[in-house]
Formats: sequence, C-alpha cells, structure tokens
Amino acid sequence: MNPKQIGIIIITLILIITGGFYFFNKNESENLEIYKYFKNDLAGFEFKYSENIQLEKDLTVSVIKIISFPETQGLLGFDQESLNKYKGDLEKGNLSNQSIDWGKYGKVIKLSNNIYGQEEYIFARFDICSVLFEKRLIFFKDEYIIIITLKVESELMINENPEYFKEYYDCIGWKENSMLDFYNNINNNKGVLTNQWLNNFDSIINSITFK
Repeated sequence: MNPKQIGIIIITLILIITGGFYFFNKNESENLEIYKYFKNDLAGFEFKYSENIQLEKDLTVSVIKIISFPETQGLLGFDQESLNKYKGDLEKGNLSNQSIDWGKYGKVIKLSNNIYGQEEYIFARFDICSVLFEKRLIFFKDEYIIIITLKVESELMINENPEYFKEYYDCIGWKENSMLDFYNNINNNKGVLTNQWLNNFDSIINSITFK
C-alpha cells in the first residue's frame, strides 16, 4: 500500500470519527432537558420540574399543617375527623372515597420511603361553564398534607380535544358524560399538549425525594 492510499484511509477514518462525534453530541444536546427544583424543608421533600413550567401559574404546591384544619368542615371541605380518616386510608395504601376540591378518578401510587399518594384529576368546578385541566398528587408527610397540582390552559386543551365540548349559551363546556370519556381515553390521546401535560406530571412525581 503506497503512502497516498494510506493518507486517504487516514483522512476517511478521521471524517467518520468526527462525523460520528458531532452526531452524538447533536443528539445529546437535542435531548437535554433543563430542570428547576422545588424544595420544602418543613415537610422534608423536593422534586424537579421542567424549566418550561412556571411555578404558581402552571404548578402549585400546597403544604398545610394538619392541625390547621378546623373541628368542623372548612379547609378543602375537611374537618379534623374526615382528614384523619383520609390520612389513615392513604397510609395503608387504600384509595379514599372522600374528595378534596372536586377531585375525580383517583388512584393510589407508592412513592419512596413507603409513602403513598393519591392522584386525581379536576376537570370542572361549580358550574357548566367550568372547564379545567388539573392533575394533582395528595400525600401526607409527618404533620403535613401536601398537594402538588399541574395545570394546563383550558382554551388550548379544548382546541386540541374539541370532540368533548359544546357551546352553552355564552360559554363552552363539557358535553354530557364527556369528562368520563376523556379520562377513559386519556392514555390513548394523541394530542401533543395533552401528552406533554401528563408526561410532565409523571416526571415531577417520579422525581420526588424525601429526607
């Protein structure tokens, strides 16, 4: 093999290696997600969330002392007795039949440290014109109840899922029984915004750590 042929082979190898390195780094940078962190020292937990999510606007976190609940029905529709029953059910890994603030379609999930949480959806409050897209996790840690809620803008979700809605007088609301239909089909939903909402929520919940 003459020096010219050797040179061509070396140049070809360099191009292949550098091209592959560029492709690898390009894919790595495209897939890189930047996160922000939420930490609460009182209840001793933290989690991460996408930088595209705005705290207080899209994502809310309520950390409330259990003792703050009144003896009679008040905060979140609970009194001390009903809240302690809810807490007792959840600590055993059982789904509570009590609803906090219009929550529907609950299921129990296990977090780390043998702590159980209840996932729920809120699709409406109060009246026929109410359309909401909120998913939340409720759990107890020490003397606190923690509620993590991720919201998405209703108008955008309605535009992405028009088959579930109709006009009522001067507003757009859910069709009859369509909340349940939407929930039953949610895992097969092809909408970009719907899937982003669900994936972001799962990412937040999977990142929760306790101290």
